[in-house]
Amino acid sequence: MQYLIDRLRNSPYIPIEPLPTQWQFVLSEQREVLFGGGVGGSKSWALLAAALMWVDHPQYHALLLRRTYTDLSKPKALMDIAAQWLGPTDATARNGGQQWRFPSGSSLTFGFMAKPTDRFKYDGSAFQMIGWDEVQQIPDKSYRHLFSRLRQIPNTGIPLRMRATANPGGMPWVKSRFVDPHTETTRAFIPSLMGDNPHLDLIEYAEMLSELDPVSRAQLQHGDWNAQPAGGFFKPEMFIRVQRDAECRKTAGVLRVRAWDFAASADTGDYTVGVLVAYDTIEYRWRVEDVVRAQLGPDDVERLLKTTTMSDPPGTVSVIEQEPGSSGKMAVRDFRRRVLAGYPVRVVIPTGPKVERARLAANLLAAGDFELVSGAFNAAFTDELGAFGPDPKSYAHDDQSDAFAYCCMTLQQMIGQESTADTSAVDTFRRMALVTSDAARSTGPPRQGIPGLSGPSSSPFGGSGFRR
Repeated sequence: MQYLIDRLRNSPYIPIEPLPTQWQFVLSEQREVLFGGGVGGSKSWALLAAALMWVDHPQYHALLLRRTYTDLSKPKALMDIAAQWLGPTDATARNGGQQWRFPSGSSLTFGFMAKPTDRFKYDGSAFQMIGWDEVQQIPDKSYRHLFSRLRQIPNTGIPLRMRATANPGGMPWVKSRFVDPHTETTRAFIPSLMGDNPHLDLIEYAEMLSELDPVSRAQLQHGDWNAQPAGGFFKPEMFIRVQRDAECRKTAGVLRVRAWDFAASADTGDYTVGVLVAYDTIEYRWRVEDVVRAQLGPDDVERLLKTTTMSDPPGTVSVIEQEPGSSGKMAVRDFRRRVLAGYPVRVVIPTGPKVERARLAANLLAAGDFELVSGAFNAAFTDELGAFGPDPKSYAHDDQSDAFAYCCMTLQQMIGQESTADTSAVDTFRRMALVTSDAARSTGPPRQGIPGLSGPSSSPFGGSGFRR
């Protein structure tokens, strides 16, 4: 142990004397260690120090990861700290600081995991230390895949290390893997709180955190891993945020569904909602691409349905719910023949509790492979999903949750698979039927603005697919 302490203190690349909790982290002998809890505990500094401990060895290579490149490169983030530490030394920066090379031949590389498939970028590489900053933002599948990149250097004594930092919240696998009781002896959790850092102005920082909601304050100020938002059925923090780019304009191999939850009251009451979800059958990715949402009267509801359907990418399937009774059948028939003539339509006849209808969507989201395209609709969409839960009181505004659930179930049926996580949701929708009109696809007039529409009145999609 003293050998490791001397190694760190004598390194020209680590210009700090670690705090007691940081010493615990960098000296831990377990293969996996999470340094986590509240903000302000200098977790990123400890992660960088751990990565630099063995750079005097010619065959040593370390990889430090965050969710996006922006997270890596912003002020006071990992790349900025590395530039401050390593700039005055004999280490050499490459690719704008994304990699540092040392005279011994060793390297420190910075990477990111913006998409689930990014985990494959490092196949063929070998590292002796892999570190994750804010690992609660990373899917479990990506984290576990990188174990395949840890390779031993024979006869050197350099340990293989997987290290991570995190704050409470985010993806639940982090808490269950590290914080909850477990018997895995190669895995350790080291709590970190802002009170551990004597260089921090605790009073001022606490005042800033007092502006947060109670749950976020408990998580970030007190490191409370059990503090969770109300609802708790969906985990919206598990969405992988992506920009609208060329991937979102693809049509080959992509199935798309826009599910509708209708309301017919202008200005007050529930919203009419249309949620667009895509499934890439080549990349095996799920993606929420768009939400239209407005409080409209009956005539404007029809106009929104028609113009949105016309603007969606070719082949998008519209899903509409059939209310009980003969009036519900007549309404669906009218939509199919008059409003959506020529477009593929699926009709759902819901049965069972709402929470069961939503279970498949919640399970798919929890798997960590669901993307959310950035847009003005994001906040309202994730807020509603976060508030949805088993308590019927959470159903006060569930329009987007219902439509999201319909999208996931319809796509799951279209790809010919059933959820391996929970088949009860599949059984709930056995009565879904595909109804495709034989009429010629309507071209119709250009989309007009919709009175009362929340946010932009036009869909972000053109007739030929996505636009920039």
